Amino acid sequence: MQKSLLIFFVLCAAAATCVQATLTMPTARLWSVPLGTNAPGITYGVRQVVADGSGGCAIIYTKDDGANVYYYVARFDKKGVLVPGVTFSELADIAIVYCDKKVIDVSYRTSGGISSIMTLYVKRPFTGAGAAGANIYADVNGNGEAGGPGDKKGYFAVRFTTATGEYRLERYLHKAQK
Repeated sequence: MQKSLLIFFVLCAAAATCVQATLTMPTARLWSVPLGTNAPGITYGVRQVVADGSGGCAIIYTKDDGANVYYYVARFDKKGVLVPGVTFSELADIAIVYCDKKVIDVSYRTSGGISSIMTLYVKRPFTGAGAAGANIYADVNGNGEAGGPGDKKGYFAVRFTTATGEYRLERYLHKAQK
């Protein structure tokens, strides 16, 4: 009887250890891609990253060469492969208002004050729609934040290395504890 009880307690302890290990999965970096590196007269920045719901994301990042600011709108798939988008310059504002793995809707306002929405398709030419005299906002909550927290499997982060001036987009796997 005592031997059976001891085996029972050992099995229970082993099962509890397995359950605990399953519930506390650590965060892991899945991929990391360079966006740009600051240099004399050139600075990069990231304005917005939005998860596309399939493990990838849409991103708006900038390059300022002192004469112009370029706004790059692109998509990275779930493996970190760049799906090129479009480049803007001379904008007053820009934001991703929607994205999934096939489309990105971008709201932008030119420095001349004309607001538009552009739809970028992964496999078709982009389309645009003007909205003269109107403003288009992605920040519907009014909290100053743009972009979502990630998706059910993880999230995105921007790594800036001060010593080198490099910006990288990174995808992390994370499952919430149960």
